[in-house]
Amino acid sequence: MQELRGPSELQKAKSLRTHTAIVRGVVASLDSHGYAATSITRVLEQTGLSRGALQHHFRTKEDLIAATAEYLMERSLRAIRAPAARPSRELDRELHDLWRSVIHTRDYRALLEILNAMRTDPKLRRRILAILKTWNASIDEAMLQLYTSTSSSDDEVVELMAMSRCLLRGLVIQETFAGSRSSIERLVARWIELLSPRLQVRPVEDALR
Repeated sequence: MQELRGPSELQKAKSLRTHTAIVRGVVASLDSHGYAATSITRVLEQTGLSRGALQHHFRTKEDLIAATAEYLMERSLRAIRAPAARPSRELDRELHDLWRSVIHTRDYRALLEILNAMRTDPKLRRRILAILKTWNASIDEAMLQLYTSTSSSDDEVVELMAMSRCLLRGLVIQETFAGSRSSIERLVARWIELLSPRLQVRPVEDALR
């Protein structure tokens, strides 16, 4: 028999749905219009919510952007960790997935808008910097759980994957000017070709620890 939920639990569930809808509206605006053009008014247009409903959850644009950044970082981290649960693993496939399922996505483009805005917005940087440092540390930890280097150096794994993220972020921007997706895909394939001799997947039992 299904357990009935009380009014407080129903209210919490409704509040969570509204919170998530607002954040997703911010993501859509960031990807379509960029950080500078993402305003409270534009998010209201994206979500169809009232100003009062939005301001019940977020008082300022900085509150809204900080919550969105945290949401996007959590989602990307889950996607990065996903290969650990696969019964069989292939390095080339996982590197392709890092590009296609994590970096080359609407979510990541929206996150890049926020990260770029941090450079010249001290107030935003103060709000997000701690979250960003935790996120980067968690990615490094995830990479060490997933991969080992052919030289058995943990530092090399962290450095190779950090450089890889920098490269792939750059390709997201480069795609705007490249003229064709195929040229970007060729660069991704070349990146995998260069990286593969230096990395190995960890055994499944090690990755799940």
